[in-house]
This record gives sequence, C-alpha cells and structure tokens, in this order.
Amino acid sequence: MKPYDIHRYLQGKKELSRVYLVYGEETFLIDETVAQLKARFLDPKITSLNLNAFSGKDADIKRVASSIGAAPMMGDHRLVIVGHIDQAKKSAREKLIPYITSPPKTVYQIYTASKINGREKFYAAVKKNGMTVECKPLYDNQVPRWIESQFQKIGKKIDSRAIQQLHLSVGSQLYDLANEIEKLDIYTQDKKVVTSDHVAFVVGKWRVNSVFDLQKMLGNRQAGEAMVLMRKIIERGEPPVKIVSVLMYFYLGLIKVHTLLKHQTSRSDIAKKARINPYFIGETMTRAKRFRREELEHNLSLLYQVDLALKTSSVPVDALMERLAYQLCAKIGER
Repeated sequence: MKPYDIHRYLQGKKELSRVYLVYGEETFLIDETVAQLKARFLDPKITSLNLNAFSGKDADIKRVASSIGAAPMMGDHRLVIVGHIDQAKKSAREKLIPYITSPPKTVYQIYTASKINGREKFYAAVKKNGMTVECKPLYDNQVPRWIESQFQKIGKKIDSRAIQQLHLSVGSQLYDLANEIEKLDIYTQDKKVVTSDHVAFVVGKWRVNSVFDLQKMLGNRQAGEAMVLMRKIIERGEPPVKIVSVLMYFYLGLIKVHTLLKHQTSRSDIAKKARINPYFIGETMTRAKRFRREELEHNLSLLYQVDLALKTSSVPVDALMERLAYQLCAKIGER
C-alpha cells in the first residue's frame, strides 16, 4: 500500500488489520501515515491511557511484548508503536513474531523502519499477517501535485505558478515544504487562493523571479539573453537539477496547451484543463504557438538527457546548462 491510499483504507467498512509496518526513506510520509493510523485507532480523550511508544534501537522487547498483551483502559483498543524497528537486533524482532501471527484483537501494532529485508522472518510475518505501507521519496515531477494536495487539506487553492515558485525555492524535501506551506497558510489568513505574490513574499523573491524570467526568455526564443541569465542563476548557487526539474514542468505545460489549442476555443476552458492560472494563460498560449509540437517534445527529451548527464557524467555544469539554454531556444534544424 502507498501512503496516499491510507485515508481511503481507513474509511472502508472492512475489518482493519491489527499490525502495520510503515517503512521507507521519506520520513514525512512515515510520520504522516502513523499520525493517520493513530487518529483512527485511539479516542483522543484517552490517548495517554492506551498508547505505548518505543524506539527500536533501545527498546526493552519484554516491555513491548507486555504492552501488546495488555488490555485497553476505558476504551476499546490500545496502540503500541515501535519506531525504527530496523535498528533493533534481529533476535529481538523475532521475539515479536508470535504477536504478529496471532495479534490480540484489542491492540493495534505499528512498526516503522527506514530499510527492511523482506526475506527476514519478522518482516515476512508482517507482510503475511498485517499491512505494509511503503513511503518512497517523491520524484520531482510528483512534488507539484503533492503541494496542491496539502493546500486542499487546509481548504485552500494554490495557482500553478505559485506551485512552481514554491517547489523551486524550497526544493523537494517534504518537511521543508510543509513548513513553508504552514507559513503561507498563516500569512494568507482567510484568503482561499495562494498566489505567486504570496510565495514571493513568504519564501523569497530573487530565485523565483530569475527562473521565471528564464522561462519567459526560453518561451520567446531569446537564446542570448537566456544563456546569460542561466549562467547568473548557476553562479548564484541554484542547483542545476532543480532548474531542469522546473523547466520540465514548464514544457509539459506548454505541450498541454499546444494540444488543447487544436480542440478548444475558450481561454477559460484551456486554462482549466491545463491547470494554469487564467491570469497567465494568455502568455502561455502565445508561447505554445511559437513552437511546433515536435519541438516541445524534443525540448522535454533534451531536459531528460541533461538531467541524466548532471547525475552521471563529469561534464562541466556551467557549459552544459548554457548550451541547454541555447538548444531550448533554437529550432530543431539549428541545434
């Protein structure tokens, strides 16, 4: 199961599993999943009476086992959480297997881990008798949708340009993004839509504006200006991989608009289906018209190639990124 399936699973009518293993490298998703499970299993008024939490590294397994075997107080269920179970000794984990294969009906067990060996007896027992939730780090192209979903949870919307700005300025670490989202929620107060101006004020302006200026130059095929600005952005310390990620999102948007232009006549329809702020749809449509479909797809392919080169080759970054700016502006026959 993935973290995003937990809410639907918990709302289902079927009997819930008594044992859970929440594991992976994305600690924010692990903590968020555990919080959802905890809220579902325990009455908040008497949580302290029916919750026991341990750290696997230094937990007394006899105490853990005793907690699992204890009866709930003033409630229907108890919850036992063992964090970082992968840091416990293998022999200690194996002592908990009987409680996993035959879990008490009045006790929920949650184990968390960074890495697991699925062939080990403990983890195999959890997979067979319980529920596992894998929390992988998000890919860069998944982060914008995650940002949007976080604002939906607090009853707000965020426009597409603001999403790009937030992603560019903060990066892909979910805890960092969550902190900035909380600040934006406080800053915008009762406003229902978070805009690029809000992000610029709360998160910071220079990097945001510079990369959006770069997008404008690329969209207008201003190769010389784009190469100069790309060099300045790199010199200022902006991670090249992050720049490439934002430009991928930019060209995916242009491809969507380019496709919709053939079938839609209304600006508002195009903005809605491409999920672009209506305020920016005019300039986005103009940019999309400057390129043939195959050029936009070629630029996206080029960005994937550069992303791979940045991660695997020793090519000088400055030269690679300046050449990228030129190639994104040039027509296919000129590259």
